[in-house]
Amino acid sequence: MKNIMSLRELVINDIILWNINCFLSKNLKVRGVPMKLTNQLILCMKKNDNTYQQYSLFQFMSPTKVDLISNVFINYKVEKNRKDMTKLEKLCTDSDKNEENALYELYEILYSPQYKDLSVYYTGDCDIKDERFISIDDVTGKTDVQEFLDDLKYETNKDLKYEADFNNTFVMALTTCCFFGKNYKII
Repeated sequence: MKNIMSLRELVINDIILWNINCFLSKNLKVRGVPMKLTNQLILCMKKNDNTYQQYSLFQFMSPTKVDLISNVFINYKVEKNRKDMTKLEKLCTDSDKNEENALYELYEILYSPQYKDLSVYYTGDCDIKDERFISIDDVTGKTDVQEFLDDLKYETNKDLKYEADFNNTFVMALTTCCFFGKNYKII
């Protein structure tokens, strides 16, 4: 049975994904620099030291729709009291997937008949070497999520108690999708 924190994360992620798809619809470019992203994959991976913490995999279904394929938190040891942990650390320690199983699951998805011929635009700590993998950093010239946020003119709302966690690969990858939607004509 999932604990309340994991269930809460699923609801929040669903709301964020809905908002990103609305953003892409409202900011659809009909002119501009074309970028082939439709039916391509977006992968964001995050490490803590040498151990993976999380990965998120999305597919651009159209220029205005992104679908979540997989968002996995990877269990690793945290030498902190639970009340001192970040949300990401709590989700990782609650996860039932170890690094080996999580990466195996990712490879199974990426090399499945459904996805094996698609380009994978990646960001973060991705160590997978494959000719179909394209670094988002190389394409955009931006090396971290803060540069994407600056380009999107993102400002935190001081009146709200909750703010998006930009250390979460789910949010990092979708921020990148927003950047693509705002700056490129997605084809």
